[in-house]
Amino acid sequence: MRLALRNLSRRPARTSLSILGVGVGVAAIVAFTAMGEGFKVSIDKYGEQSGADLILVEEKAGDPAFGRILGEEMEELRLNPAVRAVSGSIVMPASMPDRATPLLVAGRNPDEDLIRTYLNPALRGRLLETEEEAMLGEIAAEELGLGVGDELEILRLRFRVVGVYSTAVRWENGGAVIHAQVLREQLSMPPGSVMVAFVYLKDPDDLPLVTLGLQARFPHLRVLPTAFLASSFEQLAYIDSFIWVISLAALLVGAIGVLNTMLMSVSERTREIGTLRALGWRAGMVLRLILAEGLITSVLGGMLGSVLGLVAAEVLMNLVPQGLLAAHYSWPVFARGMTIAVVLGLFGALYPAWRASRLSPAEALRYE
Repeated sequence: MRLALRNLSRRPARTSLSILGVGVGVAAIVAFTAMGEGFKVSIDKYGEQSGADLILVEEKAGDPAFGRILGEEMEELRLNPAVRAVSGSIVMPASMPDRATPLLVAGRNPDEDLIRTYLNPALRGRLLETEEEAMLGEIAAEELGLGVGDELEILRLRFRVVGVYSTAVRWENGGAVIHAQVLREQLSMPPGSVMVAFVYLKDPDDLPLVTLGLQARFPHLRVLPTAFLASSFEQLAYIDSFIWVISLAALLVGAIGVLNTMLMSVSERTREIGTLRALGWRAGMVLRLILAEGLITSVLGGMLGSVLGLVAAEVLMNLVPQGLLAAHYSWPVFARGMTIAVVLGLFGALYPAWRASRLSPAEALRYE
């Protein structure tokens, strides 16, 4: 291992570029994976903090935000003997004067359980009560420079801000909350209809039985325990696919970089390898030496990439307004990056190592 390190240090510029190439690829993997996981975690937290036991969304809607649950269906849910309460949610982006990006606005009914999500010690002001009132998340309030008592103009309507809230969901803190009826009118939705229904049971132990019963009664809806809310977003599958495409591209680019470095190193050290063979080094020892150099390069690149990926994720979160991006850092995120780094290091060094081990001492010593 010491010999491998010494060999790499003989060409610091080339070695550094190889490490950087691996690092950039790993950084992309870590950053995108962390943000993808962050979005999943935020969706689950969104469902968890609602306090609901079940969430209903339209089966055919790829995104719950495009779904519809009719007012008659909401009333039928409320009449279910196992159900304590039902809350509806409507969400839409709203354009604002003198602002390039829209504001994510949630519609809530003041008399339903779901709005109590915002009732915590961090709330400044109070919960909304009328259609002329609005609440802002702390990130949105800071970006807009508004506070309790100020006027908010969205959807070509004016609202008085009565509360500034903070929740465990970053992107929710970058939005606003208004009366559900206002959004329903804006979207021309039927009376009482919502996009997502949150169901609160009288007895949580009835969850499996009620889930099966509601799924049979409403086959066009997807009935999910709150903990599985993220599975209702088909976009999450696209995010995972995108991350794997990035990983594959990083694998190829990094492997080519390591391959090029190792090939040049073997070519320049042909006489040296011949000398080692003449002194008794077996082919396997030469093979392990070159593989060790490739492995060291990739591990260092993986470590650098993990740090760069963390920094990149934080920068991206701050660049995107309204807190729409969130990152979740866990050991599997960094383990994926390091695993890919090790694989591409070994893969990139495999052919040069095999080539070096095949050199005969006589031919290598004659090499100029």
